[in-house]
Amino acid sequence: MNLSVGLNGSVKEYARLVRAGEPELWTWSWRTGEPDRAAVLLLSPAEAPSSRWPYQLLATIGAVADVIGFDTRDAGSSGDATEPYLLDDLVADALAVLDFYDVESTHVIGASMGGMIAQKLALVRPSRVRTLTLVATSAGPRDDLPGPEPWLVERMAERLFADPPTDPIEQVDYLVTQQEWFSGRDGFDRLAAERTAASEVSAHWRTVTGHGHAVVEAGEWWGSLSEIDIPTRVVHGTHDPVYPVEHGIELANRIPNATLEMIDGLGHEITIPLAEKLGREIRRTVVLPENPKDPPSP
Repeated sequence: MNLSVGLNGSVKEYARLVRAGEPELWTWSWRTGEPDRAAVLLLSPAEAPSSRWPYQLLATIGAVADVIGFDTRDAGSSGDATEPYLLDDLVADALAVLDFYDVESTHVIGASMGGMIAQKLALVRPSRVRTLTLVATSAGPRDDLPGPEPWLVERMAERLFADPPTDPIEQVDYLVTQQEWFSGRDGFDRLAAERTAASEVSAHWRTVTGHGHAVVEAGEWWGSLSEIDIPTRVVHGTHDPVYPVEHGIELANRIPNATLEMIDGLGHEITIPLAEKLGREIRRTVVLPENPKDPPSP
């Protein structure tokens, strides 16, 4: 376990969660140690280490709540899986992280595959979830919903059958180019993405994970969404090439108590402006008017 000074007087703790027969999970938290302080769990997209969550989101949330994250198995600094696994196994990983940090219930933010894990978590263990924020995600393929953009499918297929790069500079470009494909209409900060990718490549480099298999094997669960009785915020970009905006609209229609925010021009991504916005919204959700110690929401 490693400790360092975190946000707003909190302590940032890094720890490896080791379980018999399961890949170890690289976890982290920013916590103050105050009793009864709300917690927010971040669930990352497929193949993305948790370090990609923008600092602006962490800082805004960290002012009023503990923040917990982890690298999904097969990603970042977490362990490699030796056998195929399912989305339900990734839900079990999330529950194990909550147990590790003694969190009984939490606000959950999930993006892309992380949003799928968040939905499943709310369905199987609703008592552990206070609110859901689902970003750029879906409840699986459906004939009446559009699939990924054909040009993106073609490019991803080319990568699937090509040899992965071995040179670190090419590996950085490999990661950044895919992020650029996922970006929306309003431009892409390639330089910032290259800095992040360089850090990832130096720490951990993978081109093959079981995330895609887990998502495909999960099929679809649209018919179960009516069982989610948890306040839910659905955030979706109008220019998402992976899950077109119709997926976000249908999520909001199917989940009771859900609100939908469509962001014009946003792709399959969490931009800095979106991170700041999500942070403010979570902050408003967490802060209770009767608690004078908490700062007012901006």
